[in-house]
Amino acid sequence: MLELLPGLLLQVPIANEGTDHYWVVLTGPKDGDEVVFVMLTDARNVLNPNPVLPQGTQISQLLRLRKQTTVNYARSRRAPRSQVASLIRNGSLETLGQCTQELLELLRSALLDSPDTPDDVYDLCLGLDW
Repeated sequence: MLELLPGLLLQVPIANEGTDHYWVVLTGPKDGDEVVFVMLTDARNVLNPNPVLPQGTQISQLLRLRKQTTVNYARSRRAPRSQVASLIRNGSLETLGQCTQELLELLRSALLDSPDTPDDVYDLCLGLDW
């Protein structure tokens, strides 16, 4: 099975929208059978964006941000590892390498601080040794 490591950057191509969505995996295999991931989005799409990543930020070897970006913590998700791996294998999700360690740490910290993080995601992550 594909190993879903913390910091893995996933791209969700949306053909009808002419845009792509990016997700970052926050949990690793030692954290359980579910993957927690957050969605990166245009900072204009979130009322109180935190953190804000400036345009031009290199977040992985394969991706430099084209616009000011933030995380939509309200859309944070958890899903079975096997389901996410299956979506990668069938091409519904593409991998874009690992995000930087600094970004991973920032996203994890902000996830626990955000009032928008769904309760089930918060509860799962609260006890993890990050």
